[in-house]
Amino acid sequence: MNKLLLSLLLFYSSITFGQVFNGQVKNADTNKPIEFANIYIEETQSGTRTNESGHFKLDVSILTKMTLQISYMGYKTLVQHVDIKHLDNNVFQLEPSHLQLDEVVIAVPGGKLGSENVVSIEQQSMVDLNFSSPPTLVMAITQIPGVEQISTGSGIGKPVIRGLTGNRIVVYSQNTRLENQQFGGEHGLGENALGIERVEVVKGPASLLYGADA
Repeated sequence: MNKLLLSLLLFYSSITFGQVFNGQVKNADTNKPIEFANIYIEETQSGTRTNESGHFKLDVSILTKMTLQISYMGYKTLVQHVDIKHLDNNVFQLEPSHLQLDEVVIAVPGGKLGSENVVSIEQQSMVDLNFSSPPTLVMAITQIPGVEQISTGSGIGKPVIRGLTGNRIVVYSQNTRLENQQFGGEHGLGENALGIERVEVVKGPASLLYGADA
């Protein structure tokens, strides 16, 4: 009787424990396997990764149902509830995630001395520049130290920095490069102060970040 009871316990343990869940992760568009995808079980807070062929194995001995979270860089995270009773091979499809990153704008923080900054950048807010009510944007930025203007008429002005003007000065407005300074002397900057909050003047070698002609 004891031998029979022991045999039944061993048989029950072999059924309950040691169950393995097999699966495979593929690309939903190309149907190609995804290697090294992250597999995570929420109930046990454990997981694994797929191999080179996209297959994975999970020990599900103590589970009857589980929630799988499958993720990989460049794909949408898949969360799926799985019934452990179906221990056959399961194929999970990940949909590619097309992300569009915005441009990165680098600005130097204000409130520091010039000797503490790596690059020489003068910046002024348009509120301060418009304090004297200048008629044009170019005349407003001449209040920044080191900036002058060449004017050939009413409302016509080109900025001058360290004696350079025209196409020797590169101007960006709202991340868009202005290409109107290479025209004749009767052409102004072609930009007004509408929508502009701050003006930055980059001097020295750091200006080469904006083009070889800066």
